[in-house]
Amino acid sequence: MKTSFLRLIIEEFLHFGKVRSTHRVYDTAQIPYQRVLKSGILTKTTEAQLASTYAHLNPVRLLKQINDNVEHLWQLRERHPGEIIKQGESR
Repeated sequence: MKTSFLRLIIEEFLHFGKVRSTHRVYDTAQIPYQRVLKSGILTKTTEAQLASTYAHLNPVRLLKQINDNVEHLWQLRERHPGEIIKQGESR
């Protein structure tokens, strides 16, 4: 399964306040993971799967993977036509 590292960082580690009315009264900031658990809409199976994913996340490693992927994209942009660069390999 292909993982979107940026999605994981945003959804699991960034706190967002949720607007409760048009008068800009904000709810307590929570990450989406906390908000969905609190909502009670998940089945026990889904909740367990989500908890397992969250427990194994490492924000430092995710950020490194994002930076490595961005660096690889820059290398692909700078390569000569027909040149193959494997991820993790520098020029």
